Amino acid sequence: MLRSEVLKMKNPSRIGVAIGVLSIVFSLLCLAITPVFTPAIVVAAFFGVVSGAIAMALQARRTAYAAFLFAAAPLAEFLILRLVG
Repeated sequence: MLRSEVLKMKNPSRIGVAIGVLSIVFSLLCLAITPVFTPAIVVAAFFGVVSGAIAMALQARRTAYAAFLFAAAPLAEFLILRLVG
């Protein structure tokens, strides 16, 4: 995101971006612990969908789409590990 875009953002959009980034970081943490704690797949998906919806409602659409995509990352890792292993 360009600096000029950040300066033009309103506070609700900034909050939406922060929530979306938090969701992405949480999904990546769940991705790291999925081999040890399989229910992290469900937790990451639930948190990602809820956070993405909040970000979408706060007009942070691009971040919300990324949050939705990252919410499925632990599930994708699990399926890939099942197919390969």
